[in-house]
Order: sequence, then C-alpha cells, then structure tokens
Amino acid sequence: DQQLRGTHELLHHPAGRNLEAKTIREIEVALADRSDALSSYRPPYDIPDFTAEELQCELRDALHRIGARNRLIVIGRVTRTPPVTLQALATELGLSRERVRQLEPKAVEKLKRVITREQPAAVTKLLAQLRHFDLDGDLEGVITACAPVGTSPAALALIAHIADR
Repeated sequence: DQQLRGTHELLHHPAGRNLEAKTIREIEVALADRSDALSSYRPPYDIPDFTAEELQCELRDALHRIGARNRLIVIGRVTRTPPVTLQALATELGLSRERVRQLEPKAVEKLKRVITREQPAAVTKLLAQLRHFDLDGDLEGVITACAPVGTSPAALALIAHIADR
C-alpha cells in the first residue's frame, strides 16, 4: 500500500505525467527511466517553514508600530474588499478626503520601513522568496502560492503592497 501510494504521488509529479503504463512494475520501470528528471526537480517555491498564524501575527505587530492613524488608513484601504472610501476614513479621522488620499502611500511606506528595520522572520522569508518571481504578472497568485495555507486575504493584501515594487 505504501509503495502504491508513492507510485501514485510520482505519477502526479511533472516528470511522471503521461506515462503509458498499466501495472505498478511498468510504472516503476518508466519512472526509473526518468530518475534524472525526478531527482533534479525543484518546485518553483519552497514550502513555508512558518505558519499562517506566525505571518499574520508579525503583520499585526508591524501595523501596531506605524501609529493609529496610519494603521486605520492601511487596514481600511489595503486589507478591506472593497476598500473603505476615502470619505469614510476622512470623517472618522477628522481630515479631508484629499488628505487621506495623500497619507495612504505614506502609511504603506511606513509599514514597509518597519518591516525592513525589524525584519520579522516569517514576513522576511516570504518576501525573500517572492524576489525569485517576476512580480509584474499575477502578484496575488504568486503570493498565495508561496504563503502558508490558511493565510487570511487581509494578510495576503498587505504582503502584496509590501512586495509591490
């Protein structure tokens, strides 16, 4: 049963796809022919060695270091879908809508600086991994693939803004 499960997993490996084999023995022989491809295969990203909870906790800590006004703007404009309107934030903060619009990129930049300075482990590892990808394409898809399973959409949105170059 263990051997059959291992063979099944290898069939779903990129080097083991489309094998024209019917028996386990034929599959093993076909896979042995592709052993070089199997041994050199490396997925495009590493499996994270941190949890979604660790990542989210580090992001929360960083948000608390940028001040209440900046935190409210970042959470409202970056992590909410749809984003909180500029007018709603302006009313809550006692500012003009234009001022909130001006503060938004500064708040995100301040969050980036906190993360750069403090280098929280999980966030730093994820950002380092993202540097191996062309982030001009599907940024959210790449981040979702690299982040641990269970990472909240809000945390993924924050990472996207932090990683955005």
